[in-house]
Amino acid sequence: MDAGVLPEGVTSRIESKQDENGSEMIFSELFEKFLAHKVNEEAAEKEERKPLSKRGQSEHRRYFKVLLEIMGDMSVLSITKQAVKEGLLTYRQLPQRNKSPYNKLPVSELLEMEIPIEDIVASKTIIEARKTLQGIFRYAVDENIIAASPSRDLNLKLESKSAFAPYTKAEVRMMLAACQKESTPWEKWLPLLAVYTGARRGELVQLRKEDVKLDSDSDRFYILITDEAGSIKTDNAKRQLPLHKTLEELGFIMFVKSANDRLFDEIKPQAVTGWFARFRHNLKIERFDDFGNRKVFHSFRHTFVTQSRSGNSLEQVQQVVGHEKTNAGITDRYSHRLPVADVLGVVDKVSYK
Repeated sequence: MDAGVLPEGVTSRIESKQDENGSEMIFSELFEKFLAHKVNEEAAEKEERKPLSKRGQSEHRRYFKVLLEIMGDMSVLSITKQAVKEGLLTYRQLPQRNKSPYNKLPVSELLEMEIPIEDIVASKTIIEARKTLQGIFRYAVDENIIAASPSRDLNLKLESKSAFAPYTKAEVRMMLAACQKESTPWEKWLPLLAVYTGARRGELVQLRKEDVKLDSDSDRFYILITDEAGSIKTDNAKRQLPLHKTLEELGFIMFVKSANDRLFDEIKPQAVTGWFARFRHNLKIERFDDFGNRKVFHSFRHTFVTQSRSGNSLEQVQQVVGHEKTNAGITDRYSHRLPVADVLGVVDKVSYK
């Protein structure tokens, strides 16, 4: 992960000591110095404590590894109280890493997933991670590396487990204007597609040229989401997704016609996560809403659903976004997918003006 991408803190006023080469100390370097100090027998005897055990070292390393992936290996100078707080709150959204498939995925990927509440890490994990940070920065203060610890007096409200927040219309307009200026195709089209279709990031990244079709009944283009293009979340994810008129007006069909087999064959889902974090940060869009819910690429899906619910039936919205339809008992056996023409209103209702 690029240094300084996450979390999005303000400019630091903490003074940092430079190393022998005149450059600022970075976060990982500070951690290694802290750990070396904790295991040093002479330092332990002087501070009237025992040297840190191998188990203690392993625990510190486990917590720090995750925090480093979240916050980036930034200079100590740039680490603020806000950065530490957001780093820990972001950690709070991660799943327990001893469960499959979470143990096989990078943090950047996990932060975009909809994790069931029962799989989220416990408050105790974040408390221990906070202790690791407090120890690191207490050492930094003692060694005159920084003037004050950015990990003091943090009000984390760990009893709540936040979800994804939708973007405001103003935030969407800002991002749409910015992404249209991007020269790389996927950097331009992925946010546009996400906000006007509500599709999942993985579904969009794996789109093929043949997945964009014209419906003969409605004379409207649509995207066909199937497992032939790649993995999809559930059987309900297989669907016909009408194309919003705005996407046509912006030239998406022309882009599809000029593309190769894969529309975005040069990008992987994980890369989208890192790029989008920088993209949102550069636009100064907050990572959390007023209720502590996070704003990430997946938030486009929540934004779309929020917009499309007005004036449409739940069945129509569920079909377009690929959710399981509300159980209707034996009637479900006689119910089939609604044709594209019958769900156009779901996407046409979406407007960010």
